[in-house]
Amino acid sequence: MARYTVLDLAAWKKSGKPFAMLTAYDSTMASVFDQAGVPILLVGDSAGNNFLGHENTIPVTLDE
Repeated sequence: MARYTVLDLAAWKKSGKPFAMLTAYDSTMASVFDQAGVPILLVGDSAGNNFLGHENTIPVTLDE
């Protein structure tokens, strides 16, 4: 699958090209979205609040 950059997004916006973007809260969903061909993934950091029970996102590590 091709990888896209911020410059690609800017070009798409300028040309009016529509594209899909989904939020992945964990690596499993990121893999599913990648395999499905979703071109852009927004990686959310609220998993610490929503799934791990933290009061904020600060304690979340890259391993989590």
